[in-house]
Amino acid sequence: MASSDPTPERLRRLRRLLLGGLAGGAIALAVGAIALVLWARDETPPLTRDRCDAAYRRWQEHAPSGYSLKVRIGGAREADVVVEVRDDRVETMTYNGIVPRTASAREAWTVVSMFDWLDRELEMADELDQPARTTLRAGFDPHFGYPRVYRRLMLGDRPSVHWEVTHFEPIGRKDVASP
Repeated sequence: MASSDPTPERLRRLRRLLLGGLAGGAIALAVGAIALVLWARDETPPLTRDRCDAAYRRWQEHAPSGYSLKVRIGGAREADVVVEVRDDRVETMTYNGIVPRTASAREAWTVVSMFDWLDRELEMADELDQPARTTLRAGFDPHFGYPRVYRRLMLGDRPSVHWEVTHFEPIGRKDVASP
């Protein structure tokens, strides 16, 4: 018997290693399939231009002059954002507990900026002209109209992203005089 011939013990170890790898791959495949099913079952309605425009009109009609909101961002750059707006101006904003240095960064998560984001997403989806590779979903508050949740599932080179307003508190109303 040549020295390179596998021993029965070595064959058993190789068989266990191969079976373990196959079992691990099967588990990973099952977890991926479950995640895909859960994503596909997402009941957030598709984002359309008409729905976004209607929600923006609701926001313009019912927006408070001030509000506090918290947003949870998921995807490649997970973060927690807290924004406080008074008299239609950003008073405070933190991104993962850090105050951004620039005014544009501080204003990035106001309600109006979220609508701007959705508008750009719709434009990019139209430009890509690949509806089978892009899924945009959004939910809007039924009274105020602000975007409550957004999800972009993108097959290919653009990352998937999602965000959700986890807290919204109106402070004052434009159409009601303060006492």
